[in-house]
Amino acid sequence: FDALVANRFANRKRRGLYNYIIATIGSLFGYQPIQLKLNGIQKTLFSLSIANANQFGNNAFISPYSKIQDGTLEIVAISKLNLWEAAMISIRLFTKTIGKSSKVDIQSFQEMKIECPIGTYLHMDGEALTTSSSTLVVKIVPNCLKVIV
Repeated sequence: FDALVANRFANRKRRGLYNYIIATIGSLFGYQPIQLKLNGIQKTLFSLSIANANQFGNNAFISPYSKIQDGTLEIVAISKLNLWEAAMISIRLFTKTIGKSSKVDIQSFQEMKIECPIGTYLHMDGEALTTSSSTLVVKIVPNCLKVIV
């Protein structure tokens, strides 16, 4: 879902929170949950996010337990939602309580294989993209980024 919103937002002529909200509301109507496999296990999800940091931005906490330097990533799997549940999840994003919802499963991992149809929307750090392969492998390489201060 987040990737669909990012795609719609990228195609809007203007930026800003208002236009992001318009893209989000427009994406809710007619949206179909995604079918994919996570490490070979079939899932039907409203949204799937992989996080190293805890925020999307604008104080929306998608993965409140994530820590950038802990050597793991978190997968945030949100089950199918009705409109009311989607509204409640939206509120939880801004109150750092998304992990307390029964519709949300957050797991830490170091490597994950995701299988999805080619052309599935995705985004990396807000940049709207689509998959060009049916298999994505996401992994973290601890301590590989060298920074000179």
